[in-house]
Amino acid sequence: MTSEVLPVYRSQLPECFIVHLAITLDEARTRATTRPVYITEEEFELLHRISATPPAVDLILDVTGMTVNDQIECIGNAWVEAESAVR
Repeated sequence: MTSEVLPVYRSQLPECFIVHLAITLDEARTRATTRPVYITEEEFELLHRISATPPAVDLILDVTGMTVNDQIECIGNAWVEAESAVR
């Protein structure tokens, strides 16, 4: 999600709950080793730097050290909490 795209989501899906998943560069590298590689190390680092400062999303969640199930649980809880706050 970029700051240029965020307003489009906000206007088209005004009640959308937008989460930015943050991760350290080292953890991102570790996770990347489990997938096919299509970009260079320099491109990988650039993408990480670009996403290190997210736009004004509803939640920034540091997923470093979290399992996929941990992430799902945290996002689900935050979504329920946000929904409750709107009511």
